[in-house]
Amino acid sequence: MLRQTASRSVFLLCAVMIGPAVLAEPGVPAASVRTMLDVDWYEPDERSSYYRAHGIWDDEDLVTDDHRLEAALVIGDFRDDTLLTEQVSPWLAGQWMAARGELEESLMRLESSDDPRRHLLRGDILMDLGREDEARAAWEAMRPADSSASRTDAITAVRRLAELDLAQAGTYGQLMQAYASVRDVAPLDWTSKLQEAYLLKEKYNPAQAYQAVQEVLALNPRYGEAWLLLGRLALMQFNFDGAVMIASSLRDLSADHPMADIIEGEALLMQKDPHGALRLARKARLQLPNWKEAMILELAALAVLDDPDLEPMMGRFESMYPGSPMAAYGTGSVLSFQRQYPESDRWLRRAIEIRPGWSAPWIDLGLLQWQDARMDDAVQSLRRARELDNYNRRAKNSLEVLEELSSYETYETPHFLVRYKPGIDELLVREMLPRLESVYTDTVEAFGSEPDRKTVIEIYPDHERFAIRIIGMPDIHTVAACTGPCIAMEAPRKGVPSKNMAIYDWERVLRHEFAHTVNLAQTDYRVPLWLTEGAAVWMEPGPRKWETSQMLAEELQAGTLLEMDELTWAFARPRRPQDRSLAYAQSNWMLEFLIERWGDDSVQVLMEGIRTGQGFPSALRGVTGLDVPAFRDQFLEWAHAQVKSWGLDPEPSLAILLRGEDAEMAAKERQAAEYAHYIRGLQDAVGRPERDGEKPPQMLAMAAPAGIDDDTLLEELLESHPDHPDVLEAALSRVLAGGQIPGIAPIDLARTYIEIRPLDPLGHMVLARLLEQQDKPGQAVDALAVLVDQEEYDPMVARRLSRALRLSERFQEGADVMERSVGISPYDPQLREEAAAAAIEAGAMEAALRHMEALVVLEPDEPRHDRRLQALKAMMAK
Repeated sequence: MLRQTASRSVFLLCAVMIGPAVLAEPGVPAASVRTMLDVDWYEPDERSSYYRAHGIWDDEDLVTDDHRLEAALVIGDFRDDTLLTEQVSPWLAGQWMAARGELEESLMRLESSDDPRRHLLRGDILMDLGREDEARAAWEAMRPADSSASRTDAITAVRRLAELDLAQAGTYGQLMQAYASVRDVAPLDWTSKLQEAYLLKEKYNPAQAYQAVQEVLALNPRYGEAWLLLGRLALMQFNFDGAVMIASSLRDLSADHPMADIIEGEALLMQKDPHGALRLARKARLQLPNWKEAMILELAALAVLDDPDLEPMMGRFESMYPGSPMAAYGTGSVLSFQRQYPESDRWLRRAIEIRPGWSAPWIDLGLLQWQDARMDDAVQSLRRARELDNYNRRAKNSLEVLEELSSYETYETPHFLVRYKPGIDELLVREMLPRLESVYTDTVEAFGSEPDRKTVIEIYPDHERFAIRIIGMPDIHTVAACTGPCIAMEAPRKGVPSKNMAIYDWERVLRHEFAHTVNLAQTDYRVPLWLTEGAAVWMEPGPRKWETSQMLAEELQAGTLLEMDELTWAFARPRRPQDRSLAYAQSNWMLEFLIERWGDDSVQVLMEGIRTGQGFPSALRGVTGLDVPAFRDQFLEWAHAQVKSWGLDPEPSLAILLRGEDAEMAAKERQAAEYAHYIRGLQDAVGRPERDGEKPPQMLAMAAPAGIDDDTLLEELLESHPDHPDVLEAALSRVLAGGQIPGIAPIDLARTYIEIRPLDPLGHMVLARLLEQQDKPGQAVDALAVLVDQEEYDPMVARRLSRALRLSERFQEGADVMERSVGISPYDPQLREEAAAAAIEAGAMEAALRHMEALVVLEPDEPRHDRRLQALKAMMAK
């Protein structure tokens, strides 16, 4: 019967937020394995053999030296020199030495092995040593034997030969079928499923790779390489918490497991902590000096640090592994992620030089060149990648869009190249061209730096093409992105949600993205993500949105603002639903504090310090004289004063007015308890498979101000606290709902509220509505202007202001505001028609002509548009 022991229940299958649920309970072998072992007729040796094969052994199952070394190989911890005794079989000894990077010694041991699997390992070693012909011969000699593992290795040998012969592209489907056929005969085989996982990851199919590696761990929960692969899949999703948990699981397998250091080191590189990554790499190499994984991590960290030890260290790696492109490729990929394009290009080309038939560096090189706006080079690189591997989804998608991009039309301004698909999107481009240079001027003046070349703006007709442009896959939740000298945008168009995300204020978005272009260039791509995001929000026109101010106030008062080291990855991997929005807002708020306290030039000085390689803490100290904790402390003090000035920290609070101080304290304690419960739920959910119908933990919304439902109580509070912002807000909400406040004119109520909370659109909304109802559009203009400044998605708000201005005979201003409305929804014929009318009223005939020409394109079957266009041209001719 299957023994239940502590050692068989400590393993955690960590979820990484992709793919389906795990296929076995965490820490418990798959039901199929338990069923196989839950019988009485196995002999003890036979049962122990099964235990070892599926990673569920106990000490009594490890009797011989072979057993103990085999267990260490499964776990993936190769540090214990004492395990390699004279009694160990040549096959296991060869595997052990190869894993440690002792390649020549491994080959010598394998010469005396008769295990049929030795040929695959010999071929892999010989390839790393640069002896390709001998590697080919070894793989060709590989024949399947009786075990499922040998059948898996025979298929993998065929895969290696296909890679040598540049025939990998046509073999993917056959390989997947062949690996699956192993399990047709041996359903509990995990070796074939592991190779499937590697193949799926290689083809950029992380969701299915994740599912495959989950199945491996259900069949062998101690297999270290599977845990390492799972950690890397987590990092592909920027799931740093999941990666840390996976590293912890590896350390459950073996104390201080070196593979855990590799996962954490790769995570630190992604989080721009190369010093931390370097420490972990060198720690692993203390006991495993020739271990390939540790050497690759060390080289990548040295490259990011621009350390002079990189060249000699790379030389040592290539002398030990002269046929392996992995160090050059890993270094190039990390540098590409850090947007160090010239150095990344160099190392990816080195990887190609070592192994020309490997598609991975060609793919990364092509995507790098595209990000760096080197379109022709990118096309050539991705075409080569597709010749080598036509099953990689990322390469396939990217090349299709890139080749289509070559057919796009191009407009040029002094500082921009605008590319767009011929057709209706030219209407958007015509709106953009007259305004681009002002975007450039405003941004470079703010940051005191100019890009060294023209910025490319690519406009994509739908969300799928845009998403593929950015990540190579048709799934990204934004409408614009900057890769440095190139800005990609999805056309702001209404339509099917799967095709077009939304309409939006393109100029606001472009100002945000161009700030990234400038920041990246002026810091040599070293600017921290949170800092450039805060700077980009700073460049957006208009004041901070009121909902954003409320969120900042609530988080500040609750003590839940993000720590400095949490800011960057709250953008990519938020822990709470509001964290991404909070990261944008808080980053901008901190930059606002920096500018107010240390002057407009402080941002330029900070960016220059980062460019010189000081790192943010040192650069910040150079500007402010403060270390990061002291800066944050002063920021928090300033932030509390700001919140009070916004009218969001009234004394007494509305909760005290309604229920007394004890009730408010109880409410705060309840909110803190709810937050703690949410965090515990997240921690518990990591690694737990989702059941049908089960929802992930949800963060409760921050507590809103207490409401006043009783009319009599509201009137009493208005009399006793006539200037209390929350009381006035409740009264205005009552007015909006159609209610009346005895003794107080609604218009006076709105004006009083605006004086106390000038940033809240509620007062302006009520005031504008009341003045419009009184037929006083001119007096409503100021209130409507506040609403327009806070709106980036609804064109009707600007249209409403335009009408008020034109009714007040402020025609030019009305026409200008209609341009803002059209900027949000440039494909709306009703807005175009009204913009044309407003332009004619203002005498702006060229603008009117632009809108009338757009109408002919938008509604070609509507004859009145062409008649009006011809009439306008005749008028202009006179």
